[in-house]
Amino acid sequence: MTVHYGNYFDKYSSRNPLVQYLVKGFLNTLYSAIDLTGGTGGILEIGAGDGSLSTRILDRYPDFISLTALDPGFNILKQGKFRDRRIRFANASIYELPFPDASFDLVLIPEVLEHLENPLAGLAESIRVGRDHFIISVPWEPAWRVGNFLTGRYVSSWGDTPGHIQHWSRSGIIRLIGNRLKILRVLKPFPWTMILARKSGI
Repeated sequence: MTVHYGNYFDKYSSRNPLVQYLVKGFLNTLYSAIDLTGGTGGILEIGAGDGSLSTRILDRYPDFISLTALDPGFNILKQGKFRDRRIRFANASIYELPFPDASFDLVLIPEVLEHLENPLAGLAESIRVGRDHFIISVPWEPAWRVGNFLTGRYVSSWGDTPGHIQHWSRSGIIRLIGNRLKILRVLKPFPWTMILARKSGI
């Protein structure tokens, strides 16, 4: 099974005022979701890129005892602008995570599922290694593509971002996750859908 990479855009370092505004909304929403988990224990970020988001999380939540940042695009990790020594970087596929069952208190899956040929398998493997909470975000369609098109991005493909092979409406991603996890919150930082969930029975 394949992960389809698109263009790599470092939104966290962008100087575009609109991008900065949207990213601030995304981060504030993410932090509010993490607050609800307690903000302690071990965390895994899947699809971590160069670790930019992982570093922001550790800066805000120093009580996390460990953070593992995983990405199958090893060249992205290797070429990262920095290598935060607090972070353990790992090169692996979401379909074959190199960790025992229930290894992490919190599993983050930010903007990954839209790149997967088999999101069900990727989600199932992520659930296997998680012990408690999960935070999952995807672009909210069709708003994502409309925004791209209106700002002149990917016009020839009607705003469809390269590498996105799944296109999640809110109801679609809620249904996918709700069939496998207990959904605690559905959050809406424009133009994303973010879901805080946990394993059933906990």
